[in-house]
Amino acid sequence: MSDAAPYSKAFTRARLRAMDNLRRNGKLSATARIVGLEILACVNRVSGGAWPSETTIAYRLGLGERTVRRAVAQLKADGCTKVMRRRGRSNVYFPAFADRTEANLAGVEAYSKEANLASNPGQKRPHTPDKNGRLTPSSNLGRTPSTEAAAEKQKIAQRDKRNARQKAENEIADVIGRECLAEAPVDEVEDLCRRWPDVDRAELFEFKRKYGRRARVAGAA
Repeated sequence: MSDAAPYSKAFTRARLRAMDNLRRNGKLSATARIVGLEILACVNRVSGGAWPSETTIAYRLGLGERTVRRAVAQLKADGCTKVMRRRGRSNVYFPAFADRTEANLAGVEAYSKEANLASNPGQKRPHTPDKNGRLTPSSNLGRTPSTEAAAEKQKIAQRDKRNARQKAENEIADVIGRECLAEAPVDEVEDLCRRWPDVDRAELFEFKRKYGRRARVAGAA
């Protein structure tokens, strides 16, 4: 099993528990619970955040944007999610369950190690230096500074990539409209964002003509 597998399972369990708790939260309106479930469905397991725009949430759920904003305010007031507003961009949501994922993983890891020791009593406990090995380097006991630096560098690179992707989407939406992006196939939107800002304006307007509210509902049928 890969190192990512326990993390993925713990994250999935934590998110499902959060969804169950949200569905049963009688202090929230039905609309707030539906919006909260949509946000939970978008949470990234690496960053712990979700960044669907209010327009996107409204479109997916068939709600008005003001209704979505009121629902988000309820979720924030109830402590279900933290909300960070990026200047000129969509909100970034950090649901409360994501803060507990690391603790859940620690429990999974500890249980796994203890179970392994119980099944093999002769095995030396992890992180216990060999009594005969005075020259055992301390770096063997855990992560070294170099691996920590590499992990931090990878985290920064992932964050920069997400920010660049979101910036491209926002700039494209400024030209052709958020509604048009919501109507277009996901793979075509991703292709535009990947090639931005080297996309020809003529291609953008053709994109808008093709997907603008599904070409104005297929030429008004």
